[in-house]
Amino acid sequence: MATVKIKIRTARTQDGKRVIAPYDEVDLDELSPRARALAEAISHCAAAVADTIRLRSDKRIRDTQLNWEHYFTPEQADQPLTMDWARWDKYPADSPMSAVEWLERQAAKIPPGWRIVGATRSSLGGEPLVQVEDSSTLMTAEQVAAYLATHGRHMTAASWRSKAHPSKRLAPPPTDRVGRTPLWEQVDVDAWLNR
Repeated sequence: MATVKIKIRTARTQDGKRVIAPYDEVDLDELSPRARALAEAISHCAAAVADTIRLRSDKRIRDTQLNWEHYFTPEQADQPLTMDWARWDKYPADSPMSAVEWLERQAAKIPPGWRIVGATRSSLGGEPLVQVEDSSTLMTAEQVAAYLATHGRHMTAASWRSKAHPSKRLAPPPTDRVGRTPLWEQVDVDAWLNR
């Protein structure tokens, strides 16, 4: 059982009182691959406090930046696009939500096509202090909906879940679950898109 001790809660209670934010001990085996990579990245932030992490896109700079040749060398333009990310939801110190559930929610907010690389040295960026492995191709219904939108197919997460229900079979069934959250493999979503 691999665990990390991380500080992800705010120093305020739900009614706004200031308190010392506690550390949460999180069992990494309870997390989806993406949430696990997120927890590991947070554990490598200064004092294991949720701070800026680095994401890396599946796309190269030259594929996403107009007029890249004005700003980058050809070698730089062949590198993947990176982004610093710190868009954490507030997590009050006395919240009844489990750390696992909070991490899963934060992981679901990371856009499709982006991978968690690690913690950055500072909010100014730089190379990650420690690389983490985010090999996840599993997506929540919210991530599937966002992914479909990038491919010109617009639907809500609820519509996707409804289509994937065993009684309808209009979309692929979930490959895995974390708690009650169904997860789909990106290759299955791609196959559904290309049918």
